[in-house]
Amino acid sequence: MKDRSSDLVRNVLGVLFVGAMIAASLWILRPFLPALIWATLLVVATWPLMLAVQQRLLGRRGLAVVVMTAALLLVVIIPVALVVTTRRQCGRPRREIACPVAVKRARPAPLGRQSAAGRQQDRG
Repeated sequence: MKDRSSDLVRNVLGVLFVGAMIAASLWILRPFLPALIWATLLVVATWPLMLAVQQRLLGRRGLAVVVMTAALLLVVIIPVALVVTTRRQCGRPRREIACPVAVKRARPAPLGRQSAAGRQQDRG
């Protein structure tokens, strides 16, 4: 009977330890989870295309991986990087940077009376 109770304690402690290790691992990986999810999404979405590229390259998996990596770099990562850098440069106030017209923020007109033509008139 004593063996069963010690086995139960050992099993419960083992399960608790494994659960604590899983929780600690997820806590450590938490900052990286969005990137891992995006990477998984890209791999799953482009897997059939990678197999087709591999067939065209006569079954060379390594070369197909290089081609797919370069293609995804050109199609996904470079445009996202350009958007982020443009938003960073053009989103800063009080700094004159050559930004695309669509991205430049319009400055509000100063307070005062405006004529029918839209020009501001001085008071007085």
